[in-house]
Amino acid sequence: MLNYIEHSVFQKEFKSFSGKYRCDKDLEHLRNLFNIHFDPQDPKPMFGPGKIHRLKDCATCVLWKVEMVVRGLRKNQCPRIWFGLQGDTLAFLCIGTHIDNHNDFDLTQLAETLISDIF
Repeated sequence: MLNYIEHSVFQKEFKSFSGKYRCDKDLEHLRNLFNIHFDPQDPKPMFGPGKIHRLKDCATCVLWKVEMVVRGLRKNQCPRIWFGLQGDTLAFLCIGTHIDNHNDFDLTQLAETLISDIF
């Protein structure tokens, strides 16, 4: 079982997105998938190709990006979540969606900055 941390930036962005699209259950489902995918004893791949990306090995953790499926949204509208993983601790850092014209490069840079606040 993983321990989850949410950066304040993620909390604010998710609250705004969730207010529009009611995706609290989808985040809980994503956490369940992470518990299987990153299980330290017996990990099993839970994400299809192109849905999860290992972005960077940082000094203290690994930076990842995943596409969270949200019921009622088309594939290209689903939010991307940047998170850091260190051992059994997963930290949600920021979230972006093409609905809001997010820029992957900018959010990756932001995630690299935010990761140092937690790990």
